[in-house]
Amino acid sequence: MIGVGIDRGLRTETVSNQCQPRFCTRALSPIFHQVDKFLKFWERRGHRDARIAAIRQAERWMLDRCRNSDGLGAIYPAMQYTVMAMEALGYPADHPDFIEARAQFDKLIKETETSLYFQPCFSPVWDTAYSAFCLAESGNPNEVALRRSADWLMDKEIRRRGTGRSNVRT
Repeated sequence: MIGVGIDRGLRTETVSNQCQPRFCTRALSPIFHQVDKFLKFWERRGHRDARIAAIRQAERWMLDRCRNSDGLGAIYPAMQYTVMAMEALGYPADHPDFIEARAQFDKLIKETETSLYFQPCFSPVWDTAYSAFCLAESGNPNEVALRRSADWLMDKEIRRRGTGRSNVRT
């Protein structure tokens, strides 16, 4: 036992407001009241237009990245959130963008006679590139397989300007 009890950490004296200068309270109070009024007004009315604009901008961003692709990021969570976002935005089931998003998502479902599972992403490009690299480094490369892999990968190359390229500084 070190001789210190819990009551040592408890405050028994009252805290006085006299430690703060009165001129600060008088000078800042009207400013804080005006800021408070503005924020309350903004909460009731002003943010609606900004919120709608932000949602539309996010929608455009999402659609720009979904078109001509295997789904947003070609990965399960982003593709599911795309479908959910379109539903929340009121896209009808027959809208071309919604149909495409749903089709890309459904491609993640793999069904056989004995099983049903979701693959987390489309990985044939990565898998093919890694396998070809390993095969080339193995010391006994199969040139026919490497050429077929290279041709297949070249067919998958994205030749249009996208977000990855626009974010790279040259």
